Amino acid sequence: MRYYLHSAGRVLHPAEFPTGNGDIMYRGELSAPATVDNIRALREAAPSLSPKWERALQLIVEIVLACGARISELKWMQHNDFRWREFDGHRVLVVSLSTAKTPVRQVPVVDEAQARRVMRLVRDAPHDRLMAFGEASTVERNAVNRVNEKLADRGLSCRVNPYALRNRWMVTQAKTLKLDEFCAVANIIDIRGVRAIMTGPTPSLSHLTKAMWDAQQRDNSRENG
Repeated sequence: MRYYLHSAGRVLHPAEFPTGNGDIMYRGELSAPATVDNIRALREAAPSLSPKWERALQLIVEIVLACGARISELKWMQHNDFRWREFDGHRVLVVSLSTAKTPVRQVPVVDEAQARRVMRLVRDAPHDRLMAFGEASTVERNAVNRVNEKLADRGLSCRVNPYALRNRWMVTQAKTLKLDEFCAVANIIDIRGVRAIMTGPTPSLSHLTKAMWDAQQRDNSRENG
């Protein structure tokens, strides 16, 4: 909503609504994928915040990078949405994502280091709802903007942008997965032309996990080769 209001303001009062207001969370398609430097800066900035907001920043960054969660899905996440599963002899973290209006979808996290980072944060979260960062068990409202305010208060230039983090995750998956696999794991079905292509059944969780695991192993082999 803020995106649309800001866009309207730019038309009616361009001097008061300049282009490129860095603290407004724009829609995902307007956010370039987060870079390695962006992600490193956020991880390094987290310890400079108070424990509550350090935890908030880490949870947002690591969960979105692990499974491509949308902002609307983050606020509903609970401890039991993260479970280890066995696939072909490998232990894989499976994350369940949903909102009040959408069914549950499951996303495997085949990057073991990322999976362990997420599970450490989930284990240490003070409440069942992960986006309840402080003493109260209620989910923090406008958590992303609040985190960015805290970063600005510390004089830090980095900002957390969940759209950019999700886009980074999607770029990684799109490099190796086939179209139907990618659309299933990223929950993308309404891009023009994609619906006509996805005529078969949705790939199973086992199929998606194996495809992502194989892709991860190929990437590791290329990097170590």
